[in-house]
Amino acid sequence: MSIAIIKNTFFSNNILAKKTDNNIREWSEMKKYLILYAVTAILIGGIFTYGNIATAAADVSVYTVKTTDADNTITANGRLQYESEKTINSDKPCFIVSINASVGDTVKKGDILLIVDELNIPDTLREKYPDADMLLSAFSGSNASDEIMQELRRYCTRKSIYADFDGMVSSIMHNENEFVSRSSELIKISGTNNYIIPVNINETMINKIKCGQKVKIHFPAIDNKSYTGKVIRIAEEAKQISGLSGKETSVEVIIKPDKINDELRIGYNAECDIITSTDKNIILVPYEYIRSDENGSYVFIAIGRQANKRYITTGNEYRNGVAVKKGLKENEQIIINQNDVYDGQHIQVKKGG
Repeated sequence: MSIAIIKNTFFSNNILAKKTDNNIREWSEMKKYLILYAVTAILIGGIFTYGNIATAAADVSVYTVKTTDADNTITANGRLQYESEKTINSDKPCFIVSINASVGDTVKKGDILLIVDELNIPDTLREKYPDADMLLSAFSGSNASDEIMQELRRYCTRKSIYADFDGMVSSIMHNENEFVSRSSELIKISGTNNYIIPVNINETMINKIKCGQKVKIHFPAIDNKSYTGKVIRIAEEAKQISGLSGKETSVEVIIKPDKINDELRIGYNAECDIITSTDKNIILVPYEYIRSDENGSYVFIAIGRQANKRYITTGNEYRNGVAVKKGLKENEQIIINQNDVYDGQHIQVKKGG
């Protein structure tokens, strides 16, 4: 081989090597750009995808599970009334001479409440007026003549009627100058600030009631306010009363409120929750947060950004909810608006509870 041929071959191979190196460098540069484009596309796609998911997420409110104490109660209804109250009746037919108190007045034992003229009809008068009962009836109806009235007045004895104990005048049944028959109600005295609520407890539950048990009291006439009290007395005998299902046997229980405000009135209806025992450290869930299907009771739990359907085992029921024995732990979050979500749905928690 000549030197010229060898030189041509060398230069040809050198040119080819340079072209190959250039191609490799160009491919490497292109490869970098392709990778950069791919990563950018993935990031952009991820952003759009996340945005779409976030847009589709259901807004939910949650209730945070906590352990608490819950009262076992027996509920009964009654009316607010005075504990000590006495109605003073007339011993004999009489005229009301004067009334020395008004409704609402506070009186002390021994205070004069009324002055009356008691009628003592002698036998001679009965002989003159044989039908004394008709006479008295006519007189009480203001139909008797002045002559008869004047004659009856001659046989009257003046008498003062006193308060038997410290209290308040709750009602006065007659006016001055009225004539009232024997055993008529004259005036009623009630113990000052001495109130009770009698309730009837069914015989099947009375064994759970004890004197001294605390009571939560709500008066429907007073919104958003509750009172406290305690059981002070349980009747020795049962009695039959009319209930929703007919006659039922019950025992009267007396509840004494701890404090009564001026906004309450005698005769107001009262709803009384007698606390028979207290369950400690239970998970209590409001009734409205629990759903059920053919497989049992369940709630929706917020886990991260997803709604999860969770079946639970319930226990005792209370006024404010039901105990959950199995299926929930403290600090888990129950989705409140459960009708708006489904199992596995993406969620956005807006506020907690």
